Amino acid sequence: MITDEKITSVGIGAFSGNANITSVSIPSVTKVSDYAFAYSENLAKIELGALTKIGDYAFYRTKVSAVPSLDGVSRIGSYAFAICGNLQYIYLPSSLELVKDDAFINTSAVVYFAGNIADWCKISFHNERS
Repeated sequence: MITDEKITSVGIGAFSGNANITSVSIPSVTKVSDYAFAYSENLAKIELGALTKIGDYAFYRTKVSAVPSLDGVSRIGSYAFAICGNLQYIYLPSSLELVKDDAFINTSAVVYFAGNIADWCKISFHNERS
């Protein structure tokens, strides 16, 4: 378990592949960088506070089952939650501006959106392969 109230950013690959992490609670974090928790296959629970950015592959191949509030998030990177087979639901905020390619590929998550249709239409869905 990782718990800290003073961390504002999780660096690139900081906990990537760490099989000992089962939960993360960092209420002060604003950025989760690329590959921060990727391949941490036992990570099942995340509680992240005032996030604004989620990097590429941030939670790739984890056991995260739910992504609670992402209020304030403006960017979700490529493959951020890809191949998270336990992911049941995710709440996307109206503050969202960019979702990069395959952010949720190979999950069966139900996606909830907090905004209205006008907010949804403002989101850029970016595919680097096109």
